[in-house]
Amino acid sequence: MYEPKVLIGTPIYDKKEYALEKQLKHVRNIDYTNCEQVFFDNSKSDKFYYKLKSKGLKVIRVPRGKNSREAVANSMNRMFMYALDNGYEYCLVLENDLYPDPKIIKRLLSHNKSVVASYYFIGIDEDEAKLQTLIKQVKQHEITEEQFEDSTKGLFYKTPCIFVKDVKKDSNFIGTRRLTRVEGLNYYQTGLRKIHGAGLGATLIKRDVMARFKFYTDSRFENKHPDVYFYADLEDARVPVYLDTSIVMPHQPTDWHKVKDR
Repeated sequence: MYEPKVLIGTPIYDKKEYALEKQLKHVRNIDYTNCEQVFFDNSKSDKFYYKLKSKGLKVIRVPRGKNSREAVANSMNRMFMYALDNGYEYCLVLENDLYPDPKIIKRLLSHNKSVVASYYFIGIDEDEAKLQTLIKQVKQHEITEEQFEDSTKGLFYKTPCIFVKDVKKDSNFIGTRRLTRVEGLNYYQTGLRKIHGAGLGATLIKRDVMARFKFYTDSRFENKHPDVYFYADLEDARVPVYLDTSIVMPHQPTDWHKVKDR
């Protein structure tokens, strides 16, 4: 049976080393033959690059740029260039702190779409545990609703990484927002959903999209990541984006607020 050639493209830098070995085990178990994982290292120094090479991994060095957002854009553009130059029909963008299931490539390919994202949560375990404790306390009337709201402010608890268009009330500017926890949970196991955008963490992208679109940042907006502009450009070009909601992809992120050069 014919298998399209798929690049598993993984942006990485030295602060994400904690997830490397676990992800490698998951990637080795992917039920697909015609694929290859290539790492795109955007660390500040070459030290981690050579460490990855010493493990026998295929890795390409990418300039980090001024901050993490530029690092991501540089990695994605280099990834697309590599895929195009080496005859890949698809790229599975796989951030290195996500752990794919064995059927991920076959499942996403089965939808026959140009861009298909995976359902996963952002947020850290520590803050999720705090949230669950607070939920229990408010249910048992140990704290008030107001105390609950105050205590959850600033917590980076688990929320599905899905984006929708949003009209800003103060300016009528059409931007985007991430779905709330409840909104996002309502998407789970509801089939293939057409969306505006999602986290790139485990997203299958077809060759023609890689050839047409680039990643970039805007220095005016420190909170806008390259994927925001990527999805906006896709929408402007009327390229639909889909989300596979059938399973939750395990994700072990760090706290974005603690990234020094974000």
